[in-house]
Amino acid sequence: MKIEKYFLSVLLFLSFIFAATNAFTDQVDDLVAKAKSDQFDSYYYAIVDLGGIDSEKAVSALVKIMLGDPQSYKRSQAAEVLKDIQKDKIQLVIKPLLQAAEKDSSADVKRSALHSIFWYYEFDEYKDPAPLPYVITALNDTDSYTRSQAAEVLESMARQAGIKDEKALPILMKMAVEDSDNWSTRTAAIKALETYGDPRGVEPIIKALDDKDAFARARAADSLGRIKDKRAKDPLIKKLKDPDSEVREAALNALKELGFTEQELQSKTLKGKDALEACVKELEGGYDITVAKKALDAVKDMKQLPPVPEEAKKSMARGIAAVKIAKAQGDYEAAAAEFKQGIQKAPWWPDLYYNLGLVEEKLKHYYDAKDLINLYISNIPEGPDAEKAKSKVYEIDYYVERSDKANEHLNAGNDYFDSQQYESAIYEYKEALKSDPTMGIAYNNMGCAYQRLDKNQEAAENIEKAIEMGYKDPWGYLHLGYVYGQMGMGEDVQIKTYEEGISSVTYSTTSETVGHLHYNLGSSYQRKGDVNKAIENYQKAIDKGYSGSQEAQNRINSLR
Repeated sequence: MKIEKYFLSVLLFLSFIFAATNAFTDQVDDLVAKAKSDQFDSYYYAIVDLGGIDSEKAVSALVKIMLGDPQSYKRSQAAEVLKDIQKDKIQLVIKPLLQAAEKDSSADVKRSALHSIFWYYEFDEYKDPAPLPYVITALNDTDSYTRSQAAEVLESMARQAGIKDEKALPILMKMAVEDSDNWSTRTAAIKALETYGDPRGVEPIIKALDDKDAFARARAADSLGRIKDKRAKDPLIKKLKDPDSEVREAALNALKELGFTEQELQSKTLKGKDALEACVKELEGGYDITVAKKALDAVKDMKQLPPVPEEAKKSMARGIAAVKIAKAQGDYEAAAAEFKQGIQKAPWWPDLYYNLGLVEEKLKHYYDAKDLINLYISNIPEGPDAEKAKSKVYEIDYYVERSDKANEHLNAGNDYFDSQQYESAIYEYKEALKSDPTMGIAYNNMGCAYQRLDKNQEAAENIEKAIEMGYKDPWGYLHLGYVYGQMGMGEDVQIKTYEEGISSVTYSTTSETVGHLHYNLGSSYQRKGDVNKAIENYQKAIDKGYSGSQEAQNRINSLR
């Protein structure tokens, strides 16, 4: 009897394993079929979901797409998704990734393949030196971003696995100062030279202190501080008067690493009027709170402040007007943009920081709000609104305590969402709403999670709730339009939804999301028979650098 029970248990266990294996097999087959679709929402999520299945069959399917699909954007996405596979599967994909990095005709595919290889060394403790010659070859690729990614792989291989090859050194030395296509290539080469630690690499990094791009100059200063080579002393001292504040700060920190004291450096740095003028010049390139704070520090050394320019006064008035009529998140973001423009013109005017802080509070950016209002208080402690400002900070402290717990759950939900654990994401979003029922982003993201589970009714209800609360997120509209299509609500409803998504775009919306909205809007117009508007929106998707641009171009060609 005991033997019979034992065999029955084994049989049941084997049956379970067989059923689970078949379920995985069926799921992979279904996703592979969807990946062949020309519809972005179908193939994109299919390829992403393949990356979330821990099986050799799923990995083989991704490799097949990467090496054999006729569409470069699918090959690129498959190469990118391969970075997320389990460690025990890495050896299965290294050769195919190197093949893609070396031979694919698309620069996007090459970069994605190299990025996955970088990921293995950086985060997965991969130690195999076999990719090294292929990566060195990629340093000479015609595409600058591919060269940049190759340099990042070399740096990670050297730092994380101790894998180096002197053959890379002369190429990196040349890249650091002569690669003119984009600054990211030069900074990647500088970082790799620092990690290689060869004394011959110091001179090119010193030359990079005069790079035309501030990011590259700052990276060079950072690297020289860590290398601690005395040859960098005088060039770094010159950079203390660089027009960019980040470069000045990086040079200052590097000189401290070289042994200079605060007192020795004090006479060599910009102060007062000169420091303020440098900050104002830098802010012409865009709002940067770090630079603005340095401007406020600079005026503390000045006996008399410069007059507030008319453009800053105009921005202040426009911001106040925008607040008065604000009803939704986008309205407050418009007000914030006005105050930020004012700060760019007059970073020494504390009232701008106070008003921007009040708007950030409305946007629930509580830490930013508190920081900005405290800047106002510290600069004019006896100002007309000082007491009111202090009370506002106390209010914000309460909101912070209340929202921190909600944000913990929101962030946990976002992490689950990114790892395709949508049920867990929904649970966390619900917990966030228990702490803060006004958190529109939680409703929005929960709706997007329901969409990924094909629960269209719940998806629509939650994204609509977020919109009703004033949280109008282009990414949410993108999912909502797709859900309406699945629910058979017709092209007119989808068109209206995508157009509302486009109208809700802000400075923080990614080009990919905007391009995706235009692409889906073009698809809706195409199904409706409006060829001109379909072509117009497909072209806008391409102009935004949308990842499905090739498909958009194919559709334009078919409609003409």
